[in-house]
Amino acid sequence: GGGIRLVGAGVLNVVNSTVSNNVTTGGAAHGGGIQYAGPSLHIENSTISGNAALGANSIGGGLRISSGTAAIYNS
Repeated sequence: GGGIRLVGAGVLNVVNSTVSNNVTTGGAAHGGGIQYAGPSLHIENSTISGNAALGANSIGGGLRISSGTAAIYNS
């Protein structure tokens, strides 16, 4: 996660926020904007833009969720 990375236990709330212009690089660079692996992700009234995951096996330029649940509203 170039902007936000939470892997493991923990709830992530992104509210009234901007995650922009972040970059991850490397062979397994995941989640240019946000990389999340946890029980619960909540994104509301937020913008995720201009992010990139650059690399041979990279996933999720803006957002990568590898486990847990996600609720995204007005974003």
